[in-house]
Amino acid sequence: MGEISNIVSVTIARGTQTVSQVGFGTPLIFGVHTRTTDEIVEYNSLDEVAVDFQNTDAEYLKAQALFAQNPRPTSVKIGKRGAAEDVDTGLARISLIDNDWYFVILTSNVEADIKNCAAYIETKLKLYAAMSDDSNIITSATDDLASDLQDLNYYRTFLIYTSDTTDHKDAAWVGKMAPKDPGSATWKFKTLSGVTAETLTTSEYNYAIDKACNVYTEVGGVSITEDGVISSGEFIDIVRGTDWIQARIEENVYSGLVNVDKIAYTNAGIDVIKSKISAILRQAIDNGILTNDPAPVVTAPDISEVSTSDKSNRILRDIDFTATFAGAIHKPIISGKISV
Repeated sequence: MGEISNIVSVTIARGTQTVSQVGFGTPLIFGVHTRTTDEIVEYNSLDEVAVDFQNTDAEYLKAQALFAQNPRPTSVKIGKRGAAEDVDTGLARISLIDNDWYFVILTSNVEADIKNCAAYIETKLKLYAAMSDDSNIITSATDDLASDLQDLNYYRTFLIYTSDTTDHKDAAWVGKMAPKDPGSATWKFKTLSGVTAETLTTSEYNYAIDKACNVYTEVGGVSITEDGVISSGEFIDIVRGTDWIQARIEENVYSGLVNVDKIAYTNAGIDVIKSKISAILRQAIDNGILTNDPAPVVTAPDISEVSTSDKSNRILRDIDFTATFAGAIHKPIISGKISV
């Protein structure tokens, strides 16, 4: 099947592929199992998962953590990895069957599998929620998993430290955030159901945070996720919001091309393309991804500036837009003066 991006080309940051709108809230649990004959199965509740999996299976436990959140995903998918199959090979195979998912969660916590998955996801318009109990993460070591992922500047993997891998913080965090509109909420300050906060010293906490590794700790009597970042240091909501903008622009412009007999190669036609882009940017403002101060600006060449060659080949180049992320406040710094 052809890709929309072959017709409508949008480049934002590092994204390279398009997913459906539903996929932005759909997690994929991926692991070695023999419980189903289908390679990938969608489940709408934990009861449905229980039909195929035992309550001690890693797939079940990940799904349980996902569905335990409020809000929670409307559905999750479970993909089957071959017993001797590398993660990247398995994900590529699964994607040919069903690519309508955005988050991947592995049942394996083996470092080699985590790194393999991170390398694969880096080339996709998806995110990988990784979890590790590597105790060196919370030390001054520089050869631990978090340091390695940070050194590789991965833009699509976010790692959370846990002292207990049976406490599925990766799935719980995704379960909490997947139902929210992309970019509409920061991934920091989130309280997760069914998981236990880590007890870390100040030094241990700082070591993890400095390595762009997320933690789940108690602050002021409330358990919260911190800092809500990708291994590169970028915030998760920024990456997911950017992905949403790219995919929605591609789809909206493509819809404009296929739902009319033609868009004429005139200034009026160019304005139609610009309007399709502007509509998505306005929606991104409504979703909290972008700010309206300053408002996004879309530019395109005047018809008089387009080369004869491009007109003949029906290629419209140099459509650009500028916009500003709305961001989020994570650390208010307050000063005051109280007098008698």
